[in-house]
Amino acid sequence: MLMIKKNARNAAKRQRLRKEFLYVVFASPRHCVRFLLLSCLLLTFNLAAQNPQLNSARLNQAQTFERVGYFDRAAEIYKQLFESDPRNGIYYQGLKRCLLQVRRYDDLLAIIQRRLAVVDDLSSRIDIGVVYYNQNNQAGAIKHWNDLLKQYPAPGTYASVAASMKDSRAFDEALRVYQDGRKRFGQENLFALELADLHASRLAYEAAADEYLRYLSAEARQLPFVQRRLVELARGSEEAAQQIEKAVSRHLSQTSNTTDMRRLLAVILLENKEYARALAEYQTLDKLAGANNTGAEIFNFAEQVRAAGAWDYAEQAYQLILTNSSKSPYANPAMMGLAECYQQQGKHRLALEALENLISKAGTNVRNPWVLRAMLEQGDIQFTHLKDMAAAIAVYKKIYDTATEPNSKERLDAVFRLGDCHLALGEVAQAVNWYETARRLGGNRPGVGDKVKFALTRLEFYQGRFRNAKNMLEGIVAQPATGNPEESMVNDALEMLLLIEANFADSAGALRSYAHAEFLNLKQNRRAAIDTLNDLIEKYPNAGILPQAMYHLGSLYAEEGQYPSAVATLQAVTEKHGESIVGDRALFRLAEIHADKMQDYPQAQKLFEKLLETYPNSLYLEEARRRVRSLSEKVRPM
Repeated sequence: MLMIKKNARNAAKRQRLRKEFLYVVFASPRHCVRFLLLSCLLLTFNLAAQNPQLNSARLNQAQTFERVGYFDRAAEIYKQLFESDPRNGIYYQGLKRCLLQVRRYDDLLAIIQRRLAVVDDLSSRIDIGVVYYNQNNQAGAIKHWNDLLKQYPAPGTYASVAASMKDSRAFDEALRVYQDGRKRFGQENLFALELADLHASRLAYEAAADEYLRYLSAEARQLPFVQRRLVELARGSEEAAQQIEKAVSRHLSQTSNTTDMRRLLAVILLENKEYARALAEYQTLDKLAGANNTGAEIFNFAEQVRAAGAWDYAEQAYQLILTNSSKSPYANPAMMGLAECYQQQGKHRLALEALENLISKAGTNVRNPWVLRAMLEQGDIQFTHLKDMAAAIAVYKKIYDTATEPNSKERLDAVFRLGDCHLALGEVAQAVNWYETARRLGGNRPGVGDKVKFALTRLEFYQGRFRNAKNMLEGIVAQPATGNPEESMVNDALEMLLLIEANFADSAGALRSYAHAEFLNLKQNRRAAIDTLNDLIEKYPNAGILPQAMYHLGSLYAEEGQYPSAVATLQAVTEKHGESIVGDRALFRLAEIHADKMQDYPQAQKLFEKLLETYPNSLYLEEARRRVRSLSEKVRPM
């Protein structure tokens, strides 16, 4: 009972004190103001405790506005943050960027003075010159910057002032400051990278190259970086490449480190498509490398020009390795590279001889991977280019019979090709037998099952059993095998599935004729395939499969050497069916014919460039770019 009374008295006392407090505060204005000020101060302290999280959110908001170009809104937030902490460099730099964007130079000058009142920051003093320069007070800006250089004579000051001048597009003044700093501090390589970048921005490529080479002389380990930068500059234009070549050649005659400088010169010559001179430099580099690494430099050159499509120069380089460095570890890959060069130039018999030389050199050791690769390549030439099915079958059968590892990739590839060869001969039962052998040998290897399914699906397609083919293709697409994406059959299956679905309603007419023409072509009966496709185009002028039929007809004309007919047919595809699935393919094939078969290089270059412009997402984009670069050398005016 006593405790209850005591608690009641305490509650009454608290209520009375609360009333008295409120009376005192609000009855007197002076007390009221003091109370409100105290409350605001307490609230400020409370918010300050939350500021890191709050400021971080506001900073993110400002940066987002800045990124999307709402500079005024970003500046408002940056300014609030800056006012809360003028020492914070992130807030200041953000506010400076935005005010410069919206050209509020007087506001920026006030902000700089506000910052300098709390922190003596040299970069902020330099920013005053930036404001003057943007206010068209160039003389005042330069005087201000020069005064800072006198007041704070250090390399960092020169670097910061020159960078601000460059950002303000006062390029001549920036150049002067860098050069004055180099003289003042007696350091020949000082500001080399900055000067290189400045010269490059002014398109003075020779001077830029000089500075990069000056930097390299002091930092020999930076050769990869310098090489990369010079190559990037050389790709800008033919004029740039020539200026850089001139600078590197001059430094080569002045330096004792001839290897690095000669390597730079060789790379620039390659970039400038001066292949003959580049090869001479790589030959010199190969001699400097010594006997332990003979052939490496020339092989490096050969691989680069091969990738650029300069097959004749690649052939020459591979021949040099085989002639002068036959015992080099690069001899076998050089022989394979030589065979590819011959193939790309249509010299298939010479390619077969090169591969046979490799096999003879390696002996009868079928464990040697070079032997298996060379044999597979021989079979592919016989099958794809020479259409000699008997010779191709003999090669593939030899691989199948002699390979020491029964489930090796090379043996599996040979088995699949045996199926393709028998299919080309029209021997369907034997083809199926080899495909099933591949399924058995492949076991659980990812992708083999789908590859077999797709091969068997093609048979169904060729024989006009489109519903069966469709069901099999849907199975491949629905449950693709895991493993190497390059060996996946999903894309091929999807392309054939779309072809069938789009033309299934007309499967008794145009689609059946198209499938029959493909089978005739596979069986080496090209003329019959051409007749079938011409008949299809005449009978079914509105068929959905017409663009594909015209594309394949044009390709068959080209394979038969009937280039005018090929050009006319493919040109019709690009003009009438440019939006179809074969539009870009037809344009690429048309350009190839002009370049490789008709030697009409200007027209070929125009067509490749048209593909780059018309089909920016084409699968042929990279190859088209490569061909444009390669053709530019052939169409260059003398």
